[in-house]
Amino acid sequence: MRISPARRAAIERTSVTLLVVISAAMIIVGKADQVAFQHFRNSIMDAAAPALDMLSRPAAALDAAADRVRGFIAVYRDNARLAEENERLLGWQQVALRLSAENAELRGLSKLVPEPAISFVTARVIADSGGAYARSIMVNYGRAICVV
Repeated sequence: MRISPARRAAIERTSVTLLVVISAAMIIVGKADQVAFQHFRNSIMDAAAPALDMLSRPAAALDAAADRVRGFIAVYRDNARLAEENERLLGWQQVALRLSAENAELRGLSKLVPEPAISFVTARVIADSGGAYARSIMVNYGRAICVV
């Protein structure tokens, strides 16, 4: 059975008008007698809850699937970024190895002798505030005495 476009448009206009009138009536009755309308609202919600739950399950499943796809895309992008970074770091590693070999060769050619490690010695400083040695100090740092 086929419905003509003119009849379909008339049905849609009537349906929309009827739904607007029912909604307005529900608002007015809900404001006038809230206790009675609350019982009616609870009954409708209890009856509609299973249907709403069944309708929301596919949407929740699609949302979870979309989250998984977004996660896969993020992992793919991170993998591509890390591969590029790894390639760049391997280039720098080659540069560092070349420079290390060149540095060793230059040290060999210049016969560089590394400086000995600096060792610190704690010493007592003696100063005289007057007399001929007013601007001198005596440092005792072991067996020998150094006058500066």
